[in-house]
Amino acid sequence: MFKTFLKYLFVKLTKTFEKEVKQAHKWVDNTQERFNKMIDDSVSSEQKIDMVISDARVQIAELNRIIAQALADKEQISNLQSKVADVVKEKE
Repeated sequence: MFKTFLKYLFVKLTKTFEKEVKQAHKWVDNTQERFNKMIDDSVSSEQKIDMVISDARVQIAELNRIIAQALADKEQISNLQSKVADVVKEKE
């Protein structure tokens, strides 16, 4: 009788332990999936940031080209104004 009770108790504890181990494995698997998703999301975010940086660099290069052209135009206009002023002085 006592032996039967011990066997029953052992089986009950074993089943309970197996259930808890299964739950722990499930929790570990879920946690691992969440971490993998977080890693994937961070990689995706990093790629998006790299694209934004690349686009910004292209826009900055275009703005620098426009600024350089505007400065060249300004210098050309300034030179033209000087020449016109010289011609006007000579005519006077």
